[in-house]
Formats: sequence, C-alpha cells, structure tokens
Amino acid sequence: MKPKRVQDRFFFAVLPPDETAARIAAHARAMGLKHSLVTADRLHMTLAITDDFEKGECPPAYVETLLRAGERIAAAPFAMTLGKVAVGEKSILAQPAEGRAGGKAVYDCIAQAMAGMRAPLRDGGRYSPHMTLSYDTDVKSRGLRKLGFRWQVTEVVLIHSMVGLHRHVVLNRWPLVAPLQRQASFAF
Repeated sequence: MKPKRVQDRFFFAVLPPDETAARIAAHARAMGLKHSLVTADRLHMTLAITDDFEKGECPPAYVETLLRAGERIAAAPFAMTLGKVAVGEKSILAQPAEGRAGGKAVYDCIAQAMAGMRAPLRDGGRYSPHMTLSYDTDVKSRGLRKLGFRWQVTEVVLIHSMVGLHRHVVLNRWPLVAPLQRQASFAF
C-alpha cells in the first residue's frame, strides 16, 4: 500500500461557533453529501491561504512571518451569513451572502503584511471566501442548496492544516477590533 502524501498548508480563517458548525455539518449530510465530508470541528471560512509545502519542508521563519502578519490585522468584527452552496471542480462549497466586505478587510491586512515581509500567500491566490463542506462533488440531493447560517465574526485564526491527515491545528487567534476612528479636532 502506497503511503499517504502529507503536505503542510497554512491559512487564515474565521470559524463558526460550535453550535453553528454542527448545524452546517448536519445540513451537508441532509443534502445527501456522504463521502469526504468536512467534520464540524474542521469547518472554517478560508480568507487567505499559503502554498503547500511537502511535510517538514516549510521553513520555521515562514510560520513566524504568518504569525507576525496576523498581528497586523486591524479590522472590525462583522456578520457572516452563508448564502448558497456551489459545486466546484473538486469540492462542494458554501459561499457567503453577507460578510464578504468584512472578510475582504481582513484579507487586505494579511496580504499587505505578507507582501511587506516579502512572504507571499498562495501563488495566484486572490480573495475568494468559502467554506468547504465536502471533497466529493457527487451530490445525491438537489435540495437544501440555500443556506441561512449566520454568526458574528469576532476573531481570525491561523490554521496549520496537515493535508492528507485531515488534521487542523490552530496556531494563533487574533480578535477583530474596530480601528480607532479619527476624532474631529476643534480649535478653541
């Protein structure tokens, strides 16, 4: 038997609350998705992602750069609503109906920080928020395609995904805090 190919992947994401994640996972099962489902504990909305590294080949300095980029996130909390299901080439995705602008503000902070540190995100990557529900595109049910799962996003996480092992490790969390608004100055 051929050994599994394991790769390291890192991405910035937002996580639904546990109860919402459980409801999303149940909805995916009710859609008829049976194979290669993403479990509730691994559901996330990807905001920014790195290239993949062969297991053990990611330089530790790169991970430190990702952590420093996370420290530069200056964006307000925002509402996220999953609106619809899309069938992609390799996966079934939930896409946001609300929350794109809030997620884009976070993405812009990360992308600018990474570019300033000369450590790019995924080559050719762009802002494309999504939540993968399944890696099996064989949808048995045509129903339940509309979603309405909503939550308040109050933090961003950096996840180390061990591709091939179906493992996620949260490396750090950063709270979203509205940037200070400029106060009007008055001459007295």
